[in-house]
Amino acid sequence: MNYHLTFASQQSHRVTLPRFLTVAAFGVLLNGAVVKGMTERMHLHYLVAQAVATLIVLGSGFALNKIWTFAQRT
Repeated sequence: MNYHLTFASQQSHRVTLPRFLTVAAFGVLLNGAVVKGMTERMHLHYLVAQAVATLIVLGSGFALNKIWTFAQRT
């Protein structure tokens, strides 16, 4: 859906798929780091930490996909 609807990419799947998976893996690692940091260092409830992490990962994933994964190449 990101390929066709969100970013209307014309790039080859051979180019975009590894990049998309890299961004997704980065999101998983970032999510874990944010939740761990907020629960262990800031002593926040894990659900609050997860809500914040979700917003951070959503924004960073969208930005990375827009400027790197599905960017129009000239």
